[in-house]
Amino acid sequence: MDADLAASSFSSSSLLRSASSSSVICVLLCSWGVNCFSYDEYYHWDRFSVTLPCSRAQIVLARYLIFLLLALSGLVFSLIFSFGFTLVLSWPFSWGEFIATALGSLFMGLFLVSILGPFAYRVSADKLRYVLFVVVLIPTLALLVLYQLVRGPVLDAIVDWADRNLALVGVGTAAFSVLLYLGSLALSVRIFSQKEF
Repeated sequence: MDADLAASSFSSSSLLRSASSSSVICVLLCSWGVNCFSYDEYYHWDRFSVTLPCSRAQIVLARYLIFLLLALSGLVFSLIFSFGFTLVLSWPFSWGEFIATALGSLFMGLFLVSILGPFAYRVSADKLRYVLFVVVLIPTLALLVLYQLVRGPVLDAIVDWADRNLALVGVGTAAFSVLLYLGSLALSVRIFSQKEF
């Protein structure tokens, strides 16, 4: 009984360490795309872009495609990172944990750009840095508080349930990420379309 509890605790803690590390990679890659707005503002790209033979919606869509490519790149790196950690540190391997880590990393990256995208078209690049800080800080603190509240048997039960309902978790995470991303895209198009230069 004690051995099973220890193994379960080790499994959940290894999942958390792997997920947090790989999520950082995905968030960093996606933040590079957000940093492009600083260069746009410095070189007055927005004023030039509206003179091009394409709509403002296409301009915003191009930027969101860059976000998506960076998020997918982060997903690939996080998969490699998590698999490498599993091999090097001899952690017990679980396909459920492996896929959950990958989906969590992709969700973190898409969540970041989905929230920051509309702000990037609304505020200046200097103010965007403060928004980025808040967007990263608040979910991090919320996750830390949540972890303190549910750690132990409750967290193990959640991990076990997610492992047994992997398809449901995956579909739910993917659906939420896509809806949030598309909603952010639509809002950014609306903001940029109404912007005066």
